[in-house]
Amino acid sequence: MKALLDALNENTALSLPYLMKFIIYASTLKNDIILAYPSTFQGWQDAPPFLPPSMVEFLAAACTITQADVERCWALVKGVVWALDPSTFNDTSLLAAFKISGSRHGYPSPRTLWPPTSYCMNRQCPRSDMARKIQVAEQRQAILYTVAHGPIPAWSVHLECTDCRTTYYVDYWERGNIRTYYDTCSGVVQVSGHKYVEVPLIQSWKNGVNTAWVSFSNCASMYVNQYPSADEDLPPQWKFKASTLDGEEVYDGFLVISLLEDCRRRNTVLSVPHGGLQSQRFVKAIQARNLRMRLYGLPHIDHACTKCVRIIKGDGNEVDREVSAVVMDGITLGRPTCGVALCKLPLASVKDRFCPSHQEQNSVCCIVGCTRTVRPTFRTCDINDHKRIEDVHLQRSSAAFQYKQRLERARVAHPKNSDPVDTAIRSLLDEEDALEETYEVVGDQVLPSNTDQLTQAKAARQSIQPEVNQPPTPVSEDDNSQPKKLRAIFGRKRTHNEQILVAPCGVIIARETFFNAEAIPSVVEMIKNTYTNRHKPNHIIFDNNCSVAKHIKNDEFFRHIGLAVDVFHFKCKHSQTDTFCQENCNPHSFPELRGENGQGWYFNTSIAEQTNVWLGGFHSICREMTADRFDFFLDEMVIMRNRTTLARLRKKQVLVVQ
Repeated sequence: MKALLDALNENTALSLPYLMKFIIYASTLKNDIILAYPSTFQGWQDAPPFLPPSMVEFLAAACTITQADVERCWALVKGVVWALDPSTFNDTSLLAAFKISGSRHGYPSPRTLWPPTSYCMNRQCPRSDMARKIQVAEQRQAILYTVAHGPIPAWSVHLECTDCRTTYYVDYWERGNIRTYYDTCSGVVQVSGHKYVEVPLIQSWKNGVNTAWVSFSNCASMYVNQYPSADEDLPPQWKFKASTLDGEEVYDGFLVISLLEDCRRRNTVLSVPHGGLQSQRFVKAIQARNLRMRLYGLPHIDHACTKCVRIIKGDGNEVDREVSAVVMDGITLGRPTCGVALCKLPLASVKDRFCPSHQEQNSVCCIVGCTRTVRPTFRTCDINDHKRIEDVHLQRSSAAFQYKQRLERARVAHPKNSDPVDTAIRSLLDEEDALEETYEVVGDQVLPSNTDQLTQAKAARQSIQPEVNQPPTPVSEDDNSQPKKLRAIFGRKRTHNEQILVAPCGVIIARETFFNAEAIPSVVEMIKNTYTNRHKPNHIIFDNNCSVAKHIKNDEFFRHIGLAVDVFHFKCKHSQTDTFCQENCNPHSFPELRGENGQGWYFNTSIAEQTNVWLGGFHSICREMTADRFDFFLDEMVIMRNRTTLARLRKKQVLVVQ
């Protein structure tokens, strides 16, 4: 300290403000200083004795002092510089200094993104045994999207071990064309070849999607619009623009962060192919995570707290009794799926009508009941009535009022992107409809019919148990004496609904996609899959439990499970003349569901419908996702919501058991 004070007294140029600038700027360049020294230099513990010449020139220009003063400052405060965390001083003035003075000397940005290690982590590599740091480094221009300063220029550096050919990047390392992410997050995530995003920014985007249903495209748009002059603020020699951030890159950040969190929960690392398309790189990792969720359930499947588990005190010699309940309900989100009834295979593309195993159906006429081959470039065969139906369908599809009807029917709560675009309106709306279209053929006229629509649920029931006394509509074009009603499927089929099991406290226990209908066998199967080899609840509340109770009447699995209908549906939707329902599913028949002294209800049996209001907000975000992305996205949203719910319960001092 005495030497520092003496130096300040002897040279007025080395005033305290200049010295502070020197310390701040030099602390951000420690990796660059180390790189200039030989591989045998062990410089992470103690500061190196001298600065590289280019560094001396830059610090002299940035601090407006002489190069001799730079060398003197380094001799005095190198220990202080080496002990500082450079992220502490990443403020606006620091960015401005690097922009003004750094560009001329090769340091246009204070943010150089380095791998978290300078040594080879391959235990079979001889370099790791000799404790020699990696010397081969390549520096590339990049854009870093930050929380505090918006998009800023940055250098991304990757190190290559010349002995084992392992390359270390900012957030992962690569060897043998396998990309392995570090088990400790480096603070940034690469979302494309030259774009990096700070982890807190990705987390803020995830929270926006989870709580406000902000699409990935709108996350990108809002961030870019917040910094309208970001491109102009970049150095002139910068090859990339900051305003090109898009929704797919936001999704990639969401995906990587979510997969890394999943790996940390399982105490493993994330490994994916290094080559190939970015859209295909994480497919196997997504599928593996989805499979684990289906096999083992959501992380909070065993949740229990005092809001969803009730302890009834025993009288006299009776022991205390535990009563638990869950609520079940479904909501339609509808992702594209194969048009063949009961097929659950994923589509190769969300624009396809059939899965790869049923591609031959594309050559079959779209009129229901017709098996003739379609005409080239059309979706119907050469029967005149069928040709006229397709003509009417195409005319209706091009009408402006029809677009409005489709938009209302799709119930899109939020557009995918708020940016104005110069494009045709039919590309902004979903041309394919989940419902079959009904047409009435009267002579040479084809009239669209708004009645007698056939839903996916009805179609599914007919595929299992065909309706009797209703022969198929004849496809002969010879008889024009009687009106004929024909049904057509020109669009894609979508999944029927998302079924959830929710604890009365709001924690989502399970989620499952129902493909064709909210069929009772599917409901029973979901319950069994969720609670097999687990602690079963005492009550499962469902709005159609009277049908469930009939279906499982002799099923040992449900012997000690009450199947009540929630109070609202029981009063408004179920007939008082239905003796079976009144005797077996009346919530008033279960006194343990009532509140204290029989007043009100202990459990919140409307929680599933309340949760579905939140779940329905993702309709416009995920309705065009592939099957893998759809499941991964909804599972991640559910996990995030459960964490928020548990945090709220703890704030209210609710005792959470699991």
